Amino acid sequence: MLLISLTFFIAATKHRLWHSNPAIDRVHRYILAQMVDPLMKLATFYLLSKPLEKIYLVWGAILMIAHGTLFCIADACTLDDSNSVKLLFIGMLTYNLVDVTKHIPKDDHGHTFFGFVVNLWVIWGLIILKTAERFFSFEAAKRTYGADSIYSASNYMRYQDALTSSDADPNGNVDGDDNYKVTDPVFKKGNKYIVAGEEKIIFQMETENGNMTRIVPCATLSDEVITVQKVWGCVGELLGQQMDPDNQFKDMCLSFALMKLLRRRFLNNPGELELIQESRASILQALLNSDDQNRANRANRVFRVIKTELGFLEDFFFSKYPIVFGYGLPIYNFLLSLLLMAATGWLVVTTYYHCQLDRDFYITYVLVAMILIMEITEITTYVLSDWTKVALLIIYVRFPWLQNASFVNTALRFFFKRKTLHPLREKIGQFSLLTHYGQKLPIRGKPCRATSHAPIKLPEQVKETIVDCLIRFGQGCLPNGKSSLQRNGKTDLCSDCDFPTSTQTILVWHIATCYCETKSSKKDRNSSAKKVVATALSKYCAYLVVSAPDLLPDQGSAAKVVVDLMMSETDRLLEGARNESEMWEMMEKKDDAESNKRTIAGMGVELGKKLMAIGNEDTRWKVLAEFWAEYVLHLAPSDNVQAHKEHLASGGEFITHLWVLLYHAGNLGLGRPENDPNADP
Repeated sequence: MLLISLTFFIAATKHRLWHSNPAIDRVHRYILAQMVDPLMKLATFYLLSKPLEKIYLVWGAILMIAHGTLFCIADACTLDDSNSVKLLFIGMLTYNLVDVTKHIPKDDHGHTFFGFVVNLWVIWGLIILKTAERFFSFEAAKRTYGADSIYSASNYMRYQDALTSSDADPNGNVDGDDNYKVTDPVFKKGNKYIVAGEEKIIFQMETENGNMTRIVPCATLSDEVITVQKVWGCVGELLGQQMDPDNQFKDMCLSFALMKLLRRRFLNNPGELELIQESRASILQALLNSDDQNRANRANRVFRVIKTELGFLEDFFFSKYPIVFGYGLPIYNFLLSLLLMAATGWLVVTTYYHCQLDRDFYITYVLVAMILIMEITEITTYVLSDWTKVALLIIYVRFPWLQNASFVNTALRFFFKRKTLHPLREKIGQFSLLTHYGQKLPIRGKPCRATSHAPIKLPEQVKETIVDCLIRFGQGCLPNGKSSLQRNGKTDLCSDCDFPTSTQTILVWHIATCYCETKSSKKDRNSSAKKVVATALSKYCAYLVVSAPDLLPDQGSAAKVVVDLMMSETDRLLEGARNESEMWEMMEKKDDAESNKRTIAGMGVELGKKLMAIGNEDTRWKVLAEFWAEYVLHLAPSDNVQAHKEHLASGGEFITHLWVLLYHAGNLGLGRPENDPNADP
């Protein structure tokens, strides 16, 4: 009873409790893998090995269902999931059912248990069907999301330019089909990122004068292959301006297609640099250079697409969604779950008539109730996921007759407006280094989880400033903050960007930003938009230094050494300070000493004084906001793909969103310029 209650608690609260809390998430995974899974297997084995106890047989069947449902909802698994233990349990259940069927017992009133046994056989059959359905979905998922499909997509992308020029239609028709007409000038050029159906494309080697030249598709795109261009060209009312004015539905398919491209980064595909160079123009034009003149709308769209893409990627690595949706919309899975719920509920009725109303019956009643709720949770989780929405959009785009049905358009629009159950968090961590003075910072020994400030919702102003910065530099090299200083006429501050490591630059500018925040007038403390951007990004970069240094360019021990040095210097400089006000007073006084000016804290205070010399507060915060926007983008490109994957399992970091956006823009983080002062040591 305790075991099934713990199982139910884990499944029911998965997406509400620990998904956004990395520490609790790690505890959850440990409990799930090291305690719940072995105990459920052991208990199921014990119960199924007692064929003479019919109530044990019922409990064993219920635990089998609970085990499968739990790990569909809460398990962090890969496509290599094994069903060997489940097959063993099915074999034991089959043996016991055959034995019970041979000698159908009678209850105290002389009634046979025939209906009870039939009910168990029905549950057995449904478990067999569900296991078989999962097996075939697994095989389909390997074809759809496995390595072969990645290389098929790569070959298809290499052929994209030639395919685009040959298929171009002056009227905007996609593949010569009047049912798909592209009006967007960006996607009219032939954005054929594959949303679904790449496993159906057959490739062959093209020869010229007997020599193999390139890999090309054997034929033009079939109706089974859905591309981003075809989604944008769909003339259905659902994807029109009336029902989808901000392109949320179409962008969901774009995110799914981009996720498929992003998977190659995790496989170190040697040809991805060439492919990204080909893809960068259309993605940047579609997301950054849209016709929408509203900065907020454009920024929200950019980050919405990236957030949805990372949500798909998280599900791909850490859930069973790829298996469940291996065949597309999992209609059979939903149907089998409903039938299993009905059969399990009927089991309570048959148990009621053939068992004594003792505590065993009530335990069975509670267990069945929990199983029903868990099955409903599983179905709801799948139905309200973005995977279901994409699967429905694929069907909608593939069959033109659906596009002409008003009821279908209205029903799908209502369904698509429902929110998903577990979106990636939209918060950024905040950490102020100097406010920890006197608290025995735990960052000395090893990176820690910052606790001085609770995470804040990602400010809209940050999104807008980041997007403006990306548009400004287009496809060029990302500067390390100097460009913003030069643009604002503060070239004298450029020398403060030339530190050997990025950690030093972050700490110096973070202290300077905190100094300006403390010294700002009370009127300014009501926070202008630029100040919100500067302080949020400053504290976020400090948070990365102490909480996620593996996402920064200074990997390894570099960040730890710099932080240790900075805290040692701060302890010496601020000895005796009792509060934040005294701390800043002592730093200002001791900053005059030549030896203190060479410390990180001293350089930060000195930089803060230079910034405070800017008389206009709006200008000062504009300088800081644009510097931090440029610098956080400069930090984002990274070769440490595994680190981003690990953080994605806990809800993801904001810098991962920037990393993905820059990846699609062609900046892979495959090394920095030799003259980059913030290059990896």
